[in-house]
Amino acid sequence: MRPEFREVSNSQEMEAAKSIRFRVFVDEQGVPPDIEMDEYDAEAVHVICKMGSVVVGTGRLVRMPDGMKLGRVAVLASHRRSGLGAGIVKWLIARALETGHETVYANVQIGARSFYENMGFNAVGEHFMEASIEHVKMLWEKP
Repeated sequence: MRPEFREVSNSQEMEAAKSIRFRVFVDEQGVPPDIEMDEYDAEAVHVICKMGSVVVGTGRLVRMPDGMKLGRVAVLASHRRSGLGAGIVKWLIARALETGHETVYANVQIGARSFYENMGFNAVGEHFMEASIEHVKMLWEKP
């Protein structure tokens, strides 16, 4: 079965994306729910990854004052390490490029740093704490 990556297009898909984020970030990692679901959800471009009829991953892209911010990339534990996270990131970068942006940044959990480095991101700042998890700002630039 091949994964399908596409923009969230209705409220059911948005609820599926939020459910995955809740399971990964709130249940697994202990992020407070009021931090995980924020005011940027309403204006973000959201992507879902489906395997057959089941949504197994998600991510979002938000236009911020300092550029395009990629984030909330989450894949269900049962589907990790299969390239789906990379597919989500590639889809979001492609969307940023379509809108004329040649750089994308993300606040990355330290444990995911090598994943983002393999996707072409470079650390551009000091480590910082967010939701009691160590992060680093990383930047992707169009080659």
